[in-house]
Amino acid sequence: MNIRLKGMGLARGIFSVILILGFCFSVTSALAFASKERPRNERSRAAKFEIEFMTEMIDHHASALEMTELCGERAIHDDLKNLCAEMNQAQAEEISQMQAWLIEWYDIEYEPQIKPSDQEIINRLAALSDTDFEIAFMQEMIMHHRMAIIMTMRYYSKTFHEELQDMMLEIVVSQGAEIRQMQQWLCSWYSLCEMSTGMSDQKLP
Repeated sequence: MNIRLKGMGLARGIFSVILILGFCFSVTSALAFASKERPRNERSRAAKFEIEFMTEMIDHHASALEMTELCGERAIHDDLKNLCAEMNQAQAEEISQMQAWLIEWYDIEYEPQIKPSDQEIINRLAALSDTDFEIAFMQEMIMHHRMAIIMTMRYYSKTFHEELQDMMLEIVVSQGAEIRQMQQWLCSWYSLCEMSTGMSDQKLP
């Protein structure tokens, strides 16, 4: 089964609870913010936040592409290899879409830039193989996804375009499901069950 679809209902439920509890921005305020009747100065602020989010997420996704490509080469479980292929395809498509929106909406051409800290993680993973690689990869990707979810929730209500907001919701839902799947594998394959709790099943700031 496609892991990005597995558990979608549960993930959406978790996200709804987070919204209600106030640990992320309310859908009501986001929809109001998206209204084309908003004053010009608020539209300008939304543009600033959209550009910031998309350029930062493009960079974040770019490092995930490098990590998932390594996973396809070095993972030993087919289930993990399949998940990595799904993540790679989805994030490559999201990069392309955000680049297209930056050009269409803001006349900005942007190429991914991998941060030095992310490159260090990629280099460390590249030096590993077999079980050592799988453990380190899943632990790092869980943290990587958590950062993406926090970033997305921080910017969600500040954006304007509904297309972008739809993508942001998909990032939270799909990456939350992927976190839970990797937590389960760490526990069942490697008895690393301390990773079984985390951002995907706790309240977020």
